[in-house]
Amino acid sequence: MNGPLTVGEAAPDFELVTHSGEPLRLSSLRGRQVVLWWYPKASTAGCTLEGQAFRDQISEFEARGAAVIGISRDTPADNAAFAEGEGFPFPLLSDTDGEVSLRYGAIDSTEQSHPRRVTWIIGKDGRLERHYDQVSPKQHASQVLGEL
Repeated sequence: MNGPLTVGEAAPDFELVTHSGEPLRLSSLRGRQVVLWWYPKASTAGCTLEGQAFRDQISEFEARGAAVIGISRDTPADNAAFAEGEGFPFPLLSDTDGEVSLRYGAIDSTEQSHPRRVTWIIGKDGRLERHYDQVSPKQHASQVLGEL
């Protein structure tokens, strides 16, 4: 495992399962900006607010050519219930072993069951463009959108 990620370096590639059970590889999104947002636990109050804000502004993200992807340590089934219950039009990824969350700084060890609210914007070239730590669930989507 390398040290902490920094803006400007290549985003580490990974493949995780979406809430619909399909694998998604980060590198398959090359050519688009990608907003990776970590949330602590599916269907909890703050995570729901944050997800709803991304959902409600998804057309603006898409108009800018950006893909929005949520990540948690929840199971695909828990993420499916969350996505379907809230009508999320973007994938929720399950990082059940915590390896991706650890690499991207959302957790400090794989023993940590709930990631922090961390977001990375990845550029079209696959490089890390922006990092957000300790975000406000209600305001975060607008903040990110304003900086794309």
